Amino acid sequence: RARALARQQMAPHEAAMGSAAPSEAIAYGLLTPGEAVASVDERLAACASRHLLLELGQACSMLRREADAVRIFRALSHAFAAGGASRAAAAAEHPVLADDARARLFEREVYTHWGAAAARLGGRAEERRVYQLAVERGLWRSTLQRPLEHYARSLTARPFWEASELPEAAALQRAFPAILAECNALLARRGGAFA
Repeated sequence: RARALARQQMAPHEAAMGSAAPSEAIAYGLLTPGEAVASVDERLAACASRHLLLELGQACSMLRREADAVRIFRALSHAFAAGGASRAAAAAEHPVLADDARARLFEREVYTHWGAAAARLGGRAEERRVYQLAVERGLWRSTLQRPLEHYARSLTARPFWEASELPEAAALQRAFPAILAECNALLARRGGAFA
């Protein structure tokens, strides 16, 4: 089951893993810098192993074997930590990939689970240390804001943004008349209440 799940998670990225330009896969966070010289089959096997280890770490956490989970997540994090200069070069070469909201998603997932396991094992101070390490390694800007799926590196901390600066917000503004009409129609069908 774990192998099937790992393959399912890898499927969208198999073409990039086997691409002639491994720097793209490094910039996106699919390959570690050390895997760039490996054969395509070795790259795929390494990625599958990482996914299996992530699943094993999550299973250990579910079974309350936090010490084992922490060891697994720490080992996974170190796989990506080596070769920082290679990663920086790949990101500079492929800035669109490196800035994609889903870039380095696997690493963020590792640190999220590692932090949670560390908190259960050693308390909040241990959790903060894990998240601080993730910030130092460029996964997040803050230990307090740790998005997994949609991380927009270009967004900075400020209280308000103009809709014109955020394509998603502008799309919502344009759709507001249709959204309002749909809401009003729903309220009319339900006698003015949502419940």
